[in-house]
Amino acid sequence: LLRQAQDSLRVSAISHSSTSLHSWFSAKADKDRIYPLLKSLVIYLLISSYAIYNYLISYQNQRIDKTSQDELFTIIGHVRSPHHYLPLTWNFDVYIKFGIFLILFMIFYKYYYEEFDPKYRKVFNIIILQISILCFLSFVFTQLIPIYSILILQLFRMTVIVYWIFAIIIYSACIKLSLYSKLHSKFKIVIAFIPFFITTFSSTLLSSRSYIFFLVISVIISLLIIKANNRIIKLFIIILILLNFSILHRHFKFEFKQNYPYETKETQLAQWIKNNTPSDSIFLTPPDFYAFRLNAERAIIVDWLVIPFEEKGITEWIQRIKNVSGLENEPNKNISEYKVLTGYKKIDDKRLSYLRSLYNFQYVISENTFPLNLKIVYRNELYTLYEI
Repeated sequence: LLRQAQDSLRVSAISHSSTSLHSWFSAKADKDRIYPLLKSLVIYLLISSYAIYNYLISYQNQRIDKTSQDELFTIIGHVRSPHHYLPLTWNFDVYIKFGIFLILFMIFYKYYYEEFDPKYRKVFNIIILQISILCFLSFVFTQLIPIYSILILQLFRMTVIVYWIFAIIIYSACIKLSLYSKLHSKFKIVIAFIPFFITTFSSTLLSSRSYIFFLVISVIISLLIIKANNRIIKLFIIILILLNFSILHRHFKFEFKQNYPYETKETQLAQWIKNNTPSDSIFLTPPDFYAFRLNAERAIIVDWLVIPFEEKGITEWIQRIKNVSGLENEPNKNISEYKVLTGYKKIDDKRLSYLRSLYNFQYVISENTFPLNLKIVYRNELYTLYEI
């Protein structure tokens, strides 16, 4: 059963457009599984053939010309999400964190190289090499030669797999050095502390109280592991930590309120709207009021955060953004979140009338510092709700 599960996982990864190449090589590392893998692939293709057919037909129907592709590239890559797609726009601290991970990985990987099973060494090396090549190609075809179909693959997200490999090596090496090396106890403490630090690097630098608290707890746990004389006790503590991260921390039953544990002026307004307005009402909201739809359970015209991943939806999104902010005559490449938020705050009766003719909304939300000449139905310290 376990073998079948492994084969199914490999097949699903191989069928993915981004992960297929290195997944195939990873699967080939276990040569005696090639035939079962191919058999599983055939079965998978047969079962999913109808869905694949519909996907290809849909893709064919939505093919877009070069001009439209360039426009979509601008909207997705430059306007809405450069922090997801364009590496030259990323903050420098992203590269610092990756560099720290890379250096630690290289040190520990070289130190324990001979202890790794050659089969897994090959898998690690191939995966890292292939993802590095794909990231380089992604850089070329997003920053130097823009191609929309390459942009939306988001190949840089595959670096998560590289981080996993880095973490496997780094964490394993730190635990081994802390438990079994002949280093001085003070050095063992520093080494045991490394995994806790690098997983909360930004938060540590921001000196968040909660993270500082957990870092102190991690130091105490590290001391317990190092100072414990009984090997079983050490392993028991490590197992408890792993269980906490893998089971207890992430797998509670989902409760929506966990996303918004504390009442804010935004959630306060949204809750009032949920309880006191018709469920089919449509609202014109500030583009940065991201929590509104989920908390109020009401439809909105548009916000800056949520953008459809479908060609017509993308162009509709940018048009709505330009409409609510008064930037209809602005080229897409010049649109920014700051301009959109500033434009919304300049809304007047004429623009409201124009927007109402387009979207037929019944309510408007505005910050108190930008009053509108409309009927007020609710107000708190930050927002005012108007009825058309």
